[in-house]
Amino acid sequence: MIPYVRSIAASGFAVLAIDQAGHGASTGELDFDALRDDGLKSISYLSTRANVDNTSVAILGWSLGAHSLWRIASRLTPDSGLKACIVIGAGLVYVSNFS
Repeated sequence: MIPYVRSIAASGFAVLAIDQAGHGASTGELDFDALRDDGLKSISYLSTRANVDNTSVAILGWSLGAHSLWRIASRLTPDSGLKACIVIGAGLVYVSNFS
């Protein structure tokens, strides 16, 4: 995912890239609710940044992160600024773990 993140940032977009707990290079235990909650906290954090247009937010996830996006997007209110949810490579294997 890093090459994509770098390319998006180089195009002038503000980017926050995270390795969620228990996945990728991060430590900790994989927890599907924590994945959702971390994503929601990340969007909330970005809305406090002066260099981020919080009226036009896009979220992008790959594989497991893509599944988190569906849960994150479903919990955002219309005033969150979410304009796009980009899901790449979301496999069905995770579906039973989401409510």
